[in-house]
Amino acid sequence: MIRLAVATALVFVVVGCASPVSTESPSQVLIQTTPPTAPQNSLAFPSALPAVSAAATTPPATLTAPSPPAPSARNTPGPTVHPTASPSPIASTSGWLRLNGDGAAWAPDGQHFLASWNGAGIVYDSTGSAGHHAPLHWPSWFDASHVAGVGDASGSALVYDIDTGSPTSVTLPARAAYSVANGHGAVAFSWPIDDAWPDTHYDYAVWDGSSLTKPHAGFAQAWSPDGSSLALFHQFDGVREPSGWVSVVAWAGLGDRFSDAPPFAAGDVAFDPSSRYAVYDTDTAQDPDSYLTRVVDVQTGSVVDIDRHDAFGGFAYWTSNSNVAVIDHSSLEVYRPDGTRLSRTTAPFDVVAGSADGSTQVFWRDGDNPSDELVVIRGGAQTKLYAPGDVQAVFPSPDGSRLVVSTVADGTYLRAL
Repeated sequence: MIRLAVATALVFVVVGCASPVSTESPSQVLIQTTPPTAPQNSLAFPSALPAVSAAATTPPATLTAPSPPAPSARNTPGPTVHPTASPSPIASTSGWLRLNGDGAAWAPDGQHFLASWNGAGIVYDSTGSAGHHAPLHWPSWFDASHVAGVGDASGSALVYDIDTGSPTSVTLPARAAYSVANGHGAVAFSWPIDDAWPDTHYDYAVWDGSSLTKPHAGFAQAWSPDGSSLALFHQFDGVREPSGWVSVVAWAGLGDRFSDAPPFAAGDVAFDPSSRYAVYDTDTAQDPDSYLTRVVDVQTGSVVDIDRHDAFGGFAYWTSNSNVAVIDHSSLEVYRPDGTRLSRTTAPFDVVAGSADGSTQVFWRDGDNPSDELVVIRGGAQTKLYAPGDVQAVFPSPDGSRLVVSTVADGTYLRAL
């Protein structure tokens, strides 16, 4: 089945956790949320948000990514690196501003975000001042002043101007089911071409603000940070396991840059900050108990497979210097793109989200054991925060200076770090 469901986003879960965290800083991570609830009442907006203090520590050293490995090289992890102590957290309970919405999509420049719920949406600036409405499902930013997504039940493809609040409608061959924009003036819309759930097949097309490409096969899943590459998921014909494979195409033109070889059941793709590498979890039809994290050099097409032990782990994210952090069972392991392991440690809580620039990571407990606690690692310093309610999802700004936190039953909040 398609592992990136049209109604969910990614989850990064550590199965069993302790206290120290890796000193590597992850880039942006997508978080799965439960279906949105009704909007919460908005409160008055202060002119500025209070900052959270943090004990300073020495930031981690930058590691340069090595030359790409040979195709299909299987990684053999190096010796275990024992965790080191993390700085003591600093607790804080103040500084939260309540918003309408249930989740957030940040603009690429971090100056605005869209808080949405059940297809409704309000654009806020980074201080929490409300702007125009932009009622969208699957919102993402076309550029710093336009937000794209899927409209109401009609499946309309829309791009809103946040300065005027007016939408532009994009005519597609079919009703849109999903959208993902690159922040650089392009948005990909996907729609089903059959009714073979959970083995549904999709087509997609990209709109650049003036014209729409012809439809192509695949489910448009993720863009590289520089907007030059688009990752696609391709579904097998009527085969539920393994489910499909990943390809990457170039923008503009949508020419092939990489295509994985079936049979593989592939997970969701995440690009590194340099846009050169991509990572996703996978397994093979030959050995259903073999769990792998696959690292792809999009420029050369070479791959490295990192063995895993846990089918429910294996989720990966990128650090600011293009090393990949893999969550496997109870460990958090950091690797270079060539498969060399740099560190092995544990995380304070079960779920993690990171800022796009890799400066900030936020940990909280998963939905089976929720709490109001957050641990923030920013610039090498660790801070403990308490949200106004049990945490459901966290959305850091691109530079990590602000958080939007969705709680289980107490609304959605913004705060500065």
